[in-house]
Amino acid sequence: MRKDFKENILKILSGVSTGVVIALVPGALINELMKGMLGFWPGAQNVLTMTLLMQNLLAVFAGLCVSYLLKFNLIQSGSVTAAAMIASGAFEVKKGQIVLSGAGDVINIALTILIAAMLVKLLGVATLFW
Repeated sequence: MRKDFKENILKILSGVSTGVVIALVPGALINELMKGMLGFWPGAQNVLTMTLLMQNLLAVFAGLCVSYLLKFNLIQSGSVTAAAMIASGAFEVKKGQIVLSGAGDVINIALTILIAAMLVKLLGVATLFW
């Protein structure tokens, strides 16, 4: 039991870090190049917008990576990912509209994924239907 716990914690940490790399590295590599090209290529703004969207979806990528490493089914993966996105603080409600406002807090994302994954493992969510 102790070995399983340690392995699962390492999978969660590995999944969160992989999600961070997936979400943030494209922006880090491409943004400065695209900012320099804004003067003569209008499409550079579209690329900047896409990399910003990827950064804002950090919680989604982290949740999916952890779910994959823990071999969750689709419903379990969706539950963990939704919990991470909601708890991340990456969006806020302004004038009745949901607005993405950053990548969210990585610590909140990791802790929420840990709790959600433990609940999924403990309760066996959605295994009753299959």
